[in-house]
Amino acid sequence: MLAALSSSTKMIEVVILVVVVILLGTILVLYRRQSRPAKSGSHAASAASPASYYADVGTMQAPVGVGGGHGQSDPFAGFGAGPQFGGPPPAQAPPPPPPPAPASMPQMPPVGTPAGWMPDPSGAPDTLRYWDGASWTQHVATRS
Repeated sequence: MLAALSSSTKMIEVVILVVVVILLGTILVLYRRQSRPAKSGSHAASAASPASYYADVGTMQAPVGVGGGHGQSDPFAGFGAGPQFGGPPPAQAPPPPPPPAPASMPQMPPVGTPAGWMPDPSGAPDTLRYWDGASWTQHVATRS
């Protein structure tokens, strides 16, 4: 039994050693391919190296009107199908409309305001809402 166990253990060790050698050989081949300079005319020649990929980003200027009006410029301005890449220049889209004002809670009149009809706190034009002295009611009326 001991001889059979050591034989199977040796076989497993040999298989593991072969797998490790194959993986190391594959890593070595891939490393050499990556570090070899690209041949002219190949697809790899048009790809930027990681070291130079962002080298010119700081020198690029964003097109006028880009940035959304928040004081930030578009970080991807200058990349894309512009004239330098053979495509038509990108069309300048009009700025998006401002978001609607959030629905706010009705404003409370100053403390001690007596009950009565007052301008609607939701801002509806020519609309009055009844203040009961503590809170707004559901009763509304239009100015005539």
